Amino acid sequence: MMLLILKDLRDTFSIKQIGLSSHRWLLFRNSWWRKKALTMLFMRTDILMTAADAAIPKTSGKIPKNWKPWWNEECGIAEKRQAKAWNRFRRYPTTDNFIAFKQEKANARRIRRRSQRNSWMSFVNSINSRISPKLLWDKIRKISGYSKNSLYISVLNLNGQVITEIKKIANALGETFATVSSETSYPPEFITYKTTEEGKALNFTTSSNEEYNSDFNLTELNRAIDKSRPTSPGPDDIHLNMITHLSESSLINILRLFNRIWREHKFPISWRRALIIPIAKPGKDPQDPTNYRPIALTSCLCKILERMVNARLVYILETNRWLSPFQSGFRRGRSTLDNILRLETSIREAFVSKKHLVSIMFDMEKAYDRTWRYGIMRDLYRIGLRGNLPIFIENFLGTRTFRVRLGNVLSDSFYQNEGVPQGSVLSVILFIIKINDIIKTLPPFVHGSLFVDDFQIHCSGEDMGFVEKKLQEAIDRINAWGKINGFVISSQKSVAIHFCKRRGLHPDPKLKLNNQTIPFVSEVKFLGLILDKKLAFKSHVNHLKRKCTLSMNIVKILSSSWYGAESSSLLKIYRALIRSKLDYGSAIYGSASKSTLRPLDTIHNQGLRLSVGAFRTSPILSLYVLCNEPSLELRRERLALNLFFKIKSDDSHPSHYNVINPKYGTLFSIRPSFTPTFGFRIGKILRSINTVDFPVLNKSDEFPPWKDISVSFIDIFEKWHKSTTHNLVYQSIFYDHRQQFSGYEPVFTDGSKADNLVGTAVVIRNSIVSGGLHELCSVFTSEIYAIYLALVEIADRNYKKIILYSDSKSAIEALRSVSPLSHPIVLKCVEFYLYLTGKGLNIMFCWIPGHSGIIGNEMADKAARRPATVVDNFVPLCDALQAVKNQLTKKWQRTWDEQNQNKLHDIQPMVKPLKNCALNRKQSVVLNRLRIGHTRLTHKFLLLSEPPPTCARCQCILSVKHILVHCPNFDIHRRNRFGSNICLKDLLAINPILSVIPQTVQKNLYVDDLHISCYARNMQLVERRLQTAINNIVEWSNKSGFTISAQKTIGIHFCKRPLHPDPELFLNGVPISFQDKYKFLGIVFDKRLTFLPHIASLRKRCLRSLNILRTLSNTSWGADRSCLLRVYRSIIRSMIDYGSVVYGSARPSYLKRLDYVHHQALRLCLGAFRTSPISSLYAEAFEPSLSSRRDKLSLITFGFCQTSILYVGHY
Repeated sequence: MMLLILKDLRDTFSIKQIGLSSHRWLLFRNSWWRKKALTMLFMRTDILMTAADAAIPKTSGKIPKNWKPWWNEECGIAEKRQAKAWNRFRRYPTTDNFIAFKQEKANARRIRRRSQRNSWMSFVNSINSRISPKLLWDKIRKISGYSKNSLYISVLNLNGQVITEIKKIANALGETFATVSSETSYPPEFITYKTTEEGKALNFTTSSNEEYNSDFNLTELNRAIDKSRPTSPGPDDIHLNMITHLSESSLINILRLFNRIWREHKFPISWRRALIIPIAKPGKDPQDPTNYRPIALTSCLCKILERMVNARLVYILETNRWLSPFQSGFRRGRSTLDNILRLETSIREAFVSKKHLVSIMFDMEKAYDRTWRYGIMRDLYRIGLRGNLPIFIENFLGTRTFRVRLGNVLSDSFYQNEGVPQGSVLSVILFIIKINDIIKTLPPFVHGSLFVDDFQIHCSGEDMGFVEKKLQEAIDRINAWGKINGFVISSQKSVAIHFCKRRGLHPDPKLKLNNQTIPFVSEVKFLGLILDKKLAFKSHVNHLKRKCTLSMNIVKILSSSWYGAESSSLLKIYRALIRSKLDYGSAIYGSASKSTLRPLDTIHNQGLRLSVGAFRTSPILSLYVLCNEPSLELRRERLALNLFFKIKSDDSHPSHYNVINPKYGTLFSIRPSFTPTFGFRIGKILRSINTVDFPVLNKSDEFPPWKDISVSFIDIFEKWHKSTTHNLVYQSIFYDHRQQFSGYEPVFTDGSKADNLVGTAVVIRNSIVSGGLHELCSVFTSEIYAIYLALVEIADRNYKKIILYSDSKSAIEALRSVSPLSHPIVLKCVEFYLYLTGKGLNIMFCWIPGHSGIIGNEMADKAARRPATVVDNFVPLCDALQAVKNQLTKKWQRTWDEQNQNKLHDIQPMVKPLKNCALNRKQSVVLNRLRIGHTRLTHKFLLLSEPPPTCARCQCILSVKHILVHCPNFDIHRRNRFGSNICLKDLLAINPILSVIPQTVQKNLYVDDLHISCYARNMQLVERRLQTAINNIVEWSNKSGFTISAQKTIGIHFCKRPLHPDPELFLNGVPISFQDKYKFLGIVFDKRLTFLPHIASLRKRCLRSLNILRTLSNTSWGADRSCLLRVYRSIIRSMIDYGSVVYGSARPSYLKRLDYVHHQALRLCLGAFRTSPISSLYAEAFEPSLSSRRDKLSLITFGFCQTSILYVGHY
């Protein structure tokens, strides 16, 4: 194991560095497994840390100093000059010295401000689509003022004593945490009960071999590592990245260690140690030590093993349906919205039936820290768990120690006698197990829900006395349950709310908890949503608007009109920080009135306007289309439908039947003033998008995590790319493959989707089985269902060896990587495959290219296009969600089609994202405003209440279209830049052919001359990117009716490194030829970019044109000097000038070859003798040298680039 770990870090760590020879490693490898598991854990940890210390640098751990990112050398010089002027004035306090000091001080202040401004602009401009998401959010956190220094605690108030020393603060927090989790924090009566119960031993040993007690396999380990996040390491300083970079053989050895710990029922003491990071509770006094939440950092190795154990435990609990269906916390497919929806549905039903509904939200004091550990083990014992699993949990919950860490300071060690460590993987599910029985204590007519420790109950009825009686009974039962399980229900923090729409005065019931009255409030925050007594959600909308307005400040400071982040990055920030807040709970609070929800539209519209830099008067619908962001109403409808189909696909969901078959339909129909429940609202949304409710496929059961799922595959076509391989090659490879596997029966599958027809087909020998699916099913669903249909057909035949051929690579990859989140039909396929292989069948899967002339595949494809009958009428959840998105997009498109007078509609008639080229903030703002048609020049009058501006020449209202297309004042500029007969779409729409080329490939287009390029150190990466771009261009040209010539398409490989072969690129299956030089737009480019071939070609052409001057420049007769110079400048110098800003970077020795042409032409024009000085020729002809001429043209080009923001090379 240790040898393998060092092998992974071989680049920076060698065996010699730790002083061990190879024969000692061999001796150790042969003897280390005879040692105990815990001893080996310590040895492995030490070796791993030794290797990591040598290979991975460490930080000092000190609090970093605040630095000024804007400080530069110029600021330092200015500060020194100011200090020098001050010293001079201090020694010689004269008026002149004082004035000099004030000038230097003002100059230093001006330089600092300019540096700050430039640094800020540079920082903001760096937020673009080319940086990684991690770097983007690091920048956003810095802008928000978040830093690691904010986690440090400088002062603490403990019992009136102020503590400022870091070590004492850490000890005070540690003592507070230890006190909370100690036995003394429990009530005296529970301590007595606890002592009695803990005297009863729980025997988890068993003689039966339960499957969940089997050894872990490598698949479980890899899955646990993949799901782990690279959080801070524990006391052993082993980071997750160290483990993820280990080889497979090293992971196997770690797996052996885990299995020994699992079987031998030992738990390392070091894994019971934790580092506590105190996190201040929001809105609480940070000087009070009780207002901190302890987050435990434990060993990374322990967390991985915990995750593996957690997967098995959760599977057992979910499969046996031991957990309450009303517990939604940290369960797959469940969320807080389930509990909110259940409560909202009960309230709506109570309103329409003229009933009272009273809800109580309970608060448990220090629920995690006071969880009774023996109670958890007792519950596991009652469930019936025996063997390795419960014994591991028992060892995991043994007496734990912790130290509080503040910066690089550690407190003393403290004991955690009770509770589950916050931050551990197993803690949540163990707490859920302990609190699970609280739901069972509720009496009839009282309903409740749990989200981990957020407990809510409610009861409805026409008689308030009945409601009060039932709720008081429930409170007493809950309180009694808490007393025998170690939980304390806070009577001060528990609140109640009375929902009622009945006329008249209806006093709140009097409910008591621990002889204290539970307070009734007019509104309460439940799982993030503020519920008021009338369920109007007005308070929640106002609160949501305030939160979003604060978050909008980040978008504002990044969205200046002339500098700032890219529009795509700003939209990403808006969606993450603001729209996510608007989305949460929108399926529930979206039932509020339109007037209540209207303030949120302002937030949404402002966020989009700032992101794209649109003018204030821009139409809202144009913003939606330009940003490809629907209105909040459409967004709420989509999220509501997603929630509906998600619940519909899970028949075990507690709201499943209430959503599908909502109650009180008659009452809601005769009382339209009452807002209907969620199920009725969904029906209205489905009717608005012209969709009929359809059956959704129920989710499939998961596979046991300890079951190693292995599916056999054959990869014979993986190395052959479809775009570069001829069909005859594929057919030859396939026939060779069939000869090799002639003993296996071939089965071909295929799926198809065209218009409203989805078909699937299977070909076995000469028999064809085909069928149709629901029209909303995707192509992937039809492909994977064809594989499932083939497995069903195989089960009815007497074949022993079978190979299933499918032309869907995504379906094959889905079978290769099965997870609980896989497509439900994929899970069915794997389940049926394991069943068949268990009966002795040998089944393998193989991908084959489609439409390549393979007979069986062609037959399956033809049959899938024309299915005989409908075999299934289901729609998987993933396809249902995609169908919802498509239908809402069509609804959005219908609304956009009605906007015929909208200026953006002429440019963008379809609702789809606009792909911009690489533009900076100022360029994108200008372009977006021109597209929308609202600019400061044309629409400022709306803000100032003035008449619209008119064109001075045309006497018509000034508009973007008039200026860019019609106005005669700009005809010259229009023709020079864009030619004649142009329209607004030609000017402002992104060229389609450029939009299909990936951003990693540079592209240029001059009319029909297209050039793409890509650079990287890895030639394979360049080849892959360019081939992708070529394939996209070919696909676009085929759809658009253009033909790309493979013979005339040329490639050139620019490289100064020796012995690097050219990439292999193909266009329509024909290899692209690479040349050493190529003429592109009049300039000859060579591989080394020396421009020598271009200069030679240019000199040759110019010398040929000199013959005209020779015939006109006889010494005794001929044209005059001015005419000859005019002829030279137009015919010869124009050729030399073209591209001189580019080829002028060539060597001076190469450029001198053109000087001969220039000098000879001037001599002919002036009639000078051959020995005339060159400088005299320049002065006499008033013609500078070619070097000066190139410099002038370069400066002119630079000035043009600098002044034209739409120029591609502006920045």
